[in-house]
Amino acid sequence: MTNAETLIRKGKRSAAAFVQAECMAKKAAAAGGSSSTSKPSDSVPSPPAHLQALLDHLLHPSKDIGDFETIDWCRWLVGGGQEPEDFSNKVQEYNNTMMCGLVWTANFVAYRCSTCRISQCMSLCRDCFHSGNHIQEGHDYNMFKSQAGGACDCGDSSVMRTSGFCSKHGRNSKEKMPGPPDELMCVAENMLPKMILRLVQHLREKSVLSSAGGGDDNASAGGAGARHRVSLDDAEGFLTLLHEFCDMGSAMRSVIIGCLVNHKIYTNLTEQILSDDSEYASFMRQSSEKYKAALAGLPSPEPPSKYCHCPALCENLVHSSFLEELLFWTVRYEFPQKLVCLLLNMLPDQKYKDLFTRAFVLHYSRMSTLLDKSGISETLSNRVIHVSVQLFSNEALTLKMTENLHLLHIIVFSIKNMMSTVLTLNTLGDEQQNYHEVVDCGEHVMKDHCYWPLVSDLNNVLSHPSIAYKFMEDEKQLAMWFDFLPMFQGMNVNTREMRHHVEFEPNTYYAAFSAELEASASPMWSLVSHLKDSSTRHLTLNVIKHCLGAIKRWFDAIYFLRPDQLDRLKMSFHLPLHRYFSVFVRQAVKYQGFTLDDLLPDNRTLQLMMMHPLAVQVAFYEIMSQMWVRNGLQIRGQAMTYIQCHFSNSMVDPDLFLLQLCATRLDPSTFLKTILDRFHVQQWLSLAKDSEFDPRNLVDQEHEIPMMESALIFLVSLLTLRTNLGLSEQDLTRLEMITLLCMEDRTHSTLSEQMPEKNGNGVPEDFEAVLSEVGSFREPQFEPGGVMQQGMYVPKPEVWDTMYDPIYVLLRAVHRRDFQSSFDRFISYVQRNGKLNSGSGEKNATPWPPWRLPTPCDESFTDPRVLLHSRYSH
Repeated sequence: MTNAETLIRKGKRSAAAFVQAECMAKKAAAAGGSSSTSKPSDSVPSPPAHLQALLDHLLHPSKDIGDFETIDWCRWLVGGGQEPEDFSNKVQEYNNTMMCGLVWTANFVAYRCSTCRISQCMSLCRDCFHSGNHIQEGHDYNMFKSQAGGACDCGDSSVMRTSGFCSKHGRNSKEKMPGPPDELMCVAENMLPKMILRLVQHLREKSVLSSAGGGDDNASAGGAGARHRVSLDDAEGFLTLLHEFCDMGSAMRSVIIGCLVNHKIYTNLTEQILSDDSEYASFMRQSSEKYKAALAGLPSPEPPSKYCHCPALCENLVHSSFLEELLFWTVRYEFPQKLVCLLLNMLPDQKYKDLFTRAFVLHYSRMSTLLDKSGISETLSNRVIHVSVQLFSNEALTLKMTENLHLLHIIVFSIKNMMSTVLTLNTLGDEQQNYHEVVDCGEHVMKDHCYWPLVSDLNNVLSHPSIAYKFMEDEKQLAMWFDFLPMFQGMNVNTREMRHHVEFEPNTYYAAFSAELEASASPMWSLVSHLKDSSTRHLTLNVIKHCLGAIKRWFDAIYFLRPDQLDRLKMSFHLPLHRYFSVFVRQAVKYQGFTLDDLLPDNRTLQLMMMHPLAVQVAFYEIMSQMWVRNGLQIRGQAMTYIQCHFSNSMVDPDLFLLQLCATRLDPSTFLKTILDRFHVQQWLSLAKDSEFDPRNLVDQEHEIPMMESALIFLVSLLTLRTNLGLSEQDLTRLEMITLLCMEDRTHSTLSEQMPEKNGNGVPEDFEAVLSEVGSFREPQFEPGGVMQQGMYVPKPEVWDTMYDPIYVLLRAVHRRDFQSSFDRFISYVQRNGKLNSGSGEKNATPWPPWRLPTPCDESFTDPRVLLHSRYSH
């Protein structure tokens, strides 16, 4: 009778007690008879003979990994003869972790406290939130339903302030608790390496497509995804058992972590056995071949020559621990939730977190190639974010990865590589001379936002000042970034239909707007947020230098050498390079002591830079004047999105600021003549008999008056808006809130949602203070029939008297009816309060809109009203 059969006959409890005694005896012998309570060393544990035989029988690769009896035997054995529940409770008594680390999946309800957070991604589980001081001290918190999954950050001082920790974690946790006694953990130390090996064997075995699948590794993404999910369903029970072990607390987790990160254990169990002459060694050789084939089937994209030295971009990936191989299989199997949560459960251990993050970065470029090929792209994106957000929210750890493994280069390279697969020739410039390529917004990568996890990681990483500084001072990094941004410059070109209505309206425009906002504007605002004073002048100058170079190269690529080369019938709403230049110049002048002379290019380049933002403005007003009606409803949707609250700060505002700079730097007659010409109204304002006649007849007679009105509105906006020319952040918050309240009464939630945002930061810090200053709360009321009307905020009287600005309302009015509504409400106010100054004596006469004199410009900028001093204006 074999040792395994002998133990099985004893029954689970007796066998478990026997192997525990055997383990303790071996431990005592190895220690020279002393009863040391020190932690296990990095040496490779060798199970005693009886336990070894029993594990070889229970965990044999030929057996089903999900066999209930096997799992139950493992559950009993690790407890050394105790009831599994009693053993679990006993181990938990030695849980002295300083962090919560509770891992959850999608649709879990969690909490976020803006008062306590350091990272925007900070979140808390229910127990830690209610055990903290957030409610009692009136913190600014919210409850949310998790979309991608997450983990509790309580106890992690790199993500949240220590004052917000609950009573169980951080400084409040049990400190200097003695470790568990040897007899409690000795069986686990001997069993767990074999259990982890069994999981790895299963993952290797199932990685090969069955003969029914054709054995082709290039099978459809959907089919591969289905195969992977089925294969891990077999291991559901086994993974659940490992989860149970993790839930026992830090004492058991440290044993598991020791097995995962120990190089000797990995080598001993996966490589040294290969030279033996046995049935098991033969199986392991076959397993190794399947593993190598899987590695070859997940190559890294070929990097530029200057990044070939980067370990994470090397062609050959070498694993040296179970942790690294398990992370590889996590990627290969498209982030199965059970396996992901198992690996995340151990992140409270700092050594493990460092090694796990390193392994994740090494696999990052390979992971990125799956996002657009997977049959479950949206699910996969959420699961990738579930992992990365736990790692990159820690500034010190992220900085270490940036310095040692070139994390920033890897992320940007991965995004650029994904976008390079969907490039097409741009049609905005001269089609004969153009060689510029942009992303095709109709492709799966763009429509289904496959790039979102990569961009989210970049924004998370750039939220840390130390990493953002490295990004902006690294010449290679900026060169790569400004090679990437032109892929969006001039994408989704619109061509005005002059004869027939489009047969099929394209549905790609929102993909283009989302891409520019997420992949271009959000990183821009993250970078700008760290440029607050003169200490970072050199970084701002470096970005502007690279941006100007990219703009000039773009002009060459589309063969745009003169202002008159711009096609009046074509335009794109997407000019990220111009907007980067605009935003960084504004930041440099306003906060860092630069002058415009230090930053602006020569007038010839500036005039070329003016033309495309001006074309966007002209097209916007043409669309609103019904001149693009043959292009269908989608073109109006683009115009409305351009000024919508989530996009306005990143699109229309930088465009107008750049045009205001051009207005004050270029020759006034050249500037004004260009505007009037582009708005098709120069002939209207010319008294010359031989004024130029446009043979193309771009403007029908019915559109002449609306375009004249549009040109005047645009000029007034250019002269009076101070969004980027002098308003403080608080003044800007006040103006935005007044504009929203003047259009219609709004609830608190609606106001907070519709405030223009930068980088997804949500409402401004002074939101509540400004709201109390300009708004009055109207209590909920019951309407006839018993329906209760929500409580609303309404403008205070002084808003209508001195603050309502019709020009700014026009800028922010997504629908023209919003502007009309604000004006009607103004009229109603002045009539109701007897403030109408009517010379005719009519009580209900319609007043003029209350045009406001613009506020003073910041002294660093020139007031655009200098245009009015030009002889051309008169």
